[in-house]
Amino acid sequence: MKPFIVIISIVLITFLCVSGCRQKPEKLDITSIKQKLNDFDDVDEFVTWLKVQSTVTNVTHDKRTFMTSTPPKQVVTFFLDGVQHRFLLTVDVGAKVKLLKPTLEELDRLKN
Repeated sequence: MKPFIVIISIVLITFLCVSGCRQKPEKLDITSIKQKLNDFDDVDEFVTWLKVQSTVTNVTHDKRTFMTSTPPKQVVTFFLDGVQHRFLLTVDVGAKVKLLKPTLEELDRLKN
């Protein structure tokens, strides 16, 4: 009787693990990425998270840009579903990452 219970337990655990692994990852859009910014204490953490997302590619993090401003600002560029996005980020007083300029046009105006 004991081997039968062990075999049933193994089959049941295997079935539950496989069915749980088949869940599709959450679909990211630009709004959910902007909301996710509030979960991070610094820009490096956000960039690390962004790089492992399946729908995000070509993540670049320019730490040198605007570092002389107070507070320091950093540019993060990435592609989401084939569309380029560029964020101007800083860490606010509450020690959370904050999006300053979400559009390419506004950021290009700052650079010129």
